Amino acid sequence: VAYPNDSLDGKVTFIGTSATTATGHQGLSFKVKVLLAKSKIDLRPGMSCRAEIHTRTTHDTLAVPVQAVMYTAADRKRASADSTSGYVFVVDNGHVKKETVTTGISNDKDIAILTGLNAGDKVVTGPYETLHHLKAGDAIKITTQPRGGLSHG
Repeated sequence: VAYPNDSLDGKVTFIGTSATTATGHQGLSFKVKVLLAKSKIDLRPGMSCRAEIHTRTTHDTLAVPVQAVMYTAADRKRASADSTSGYVFVVDNGHVKKETVTTGISNDKDIAILTGLNAGDKVVTGPYETLHHLKAGDAIKITTQPRGGLSHG
C-alpha cells in the first residue's frame, strides 16, 4: 500500500448499469469511474485503491439493522429510487407482530425507516432463516444489544 493514510477527492463521472457480485462479498458491485482532483500524491498506472462514495447523509433518522427488514417479491417490484416497502417484526406483549415499513437509505449495517415504526419499538433481528420462519403471534424471548445509528448511505 503506497499511501495508506492519504485520501484523494474526486467526482464520480460514470456508474455502470449492470451489477456484478464481488467475490467473497454478499453485496453487489458496480463499475465506477472517478475523475480525481489535483493532488500532491504521485499516482501511477496500475495503482488500485479503496473508494468510499457517499451518496447521501442523514442524521437523527430512525434506523434498524438491515437484516431486520424482510421483503416479498411484490415489495421489490414496487421499489422506487428513494424507498421500498417491506416489513419487520416487532415485539408486542412477548409475541411478534408484523409491521409494514417504508425504508430509505442504508449503509452496510443499518437501514432508515421512513414510515411504519416509532422510536422505542422493539424490532426483532436475527439471521434471515430465523426471521423468514416467524409468523405473527409467535412467542419470542427478548435480548438487547447496544447499537449505533445510521450515519451515511
